Amino acid sequence: MKKIKILIAEDNENFRNDMVNYFGSQNYIEVVAEAETGIEAISCAREYKPDVIIMDISMPLMSGLKATKIIKEEDPIVDIIALTVHDDEEYRSEFKRLGARGYFLKGTPFQDLLTVIKYKDNFFRERVS
Repeated sequence: MKKIKILIAEDNENFRNDMVNYFGSQNYIEVVAEAETGIEAISCAREYKPDVIIMDISMPLMSGLKATKIIKEEDPIVDIIALTVHDDEEYRSEFKRLGARGYFLKGTPFQDLLTVIKYKDNFFRERVS
C-alpha cells in the first residue's frame, strides 16, 4: 500500500512536533516535510508534492489562507486541511471556497484529522456554541 504523504505547516514548533510524531507513527502515512511559514509551505508543496497538507492559518511571512490559495492554484488535487485557533466563519468559508477538505480547531483530537486524511472525507466542523 502506498503511503499518504503529508506536509505539516504550523509555526508553533511544539505543536508541529506533536503532529509529526502522531501522524508519523501511522503505518500508512509519511510526513514528507514541515513548514513554519506560509512561504515555506508553498516551497515544500512544490518540492515534495504531498497528498495532504495540514495548514495553520496564522503563520509568519504569509498566512495559511494565502498559501492555500497559491498551492491550490498550482496543484488543485492536493488536499488541504485547515487547523487553527480561529473559530471564524469567514475563514471557514474562504477555506471551503478554495477547495480545502476540512477546517478544524486546534484542540480537536488528531484522530479526527486522521479520519479525514485516511477516508478522504470532506469535513467542515460545524460551529459549536
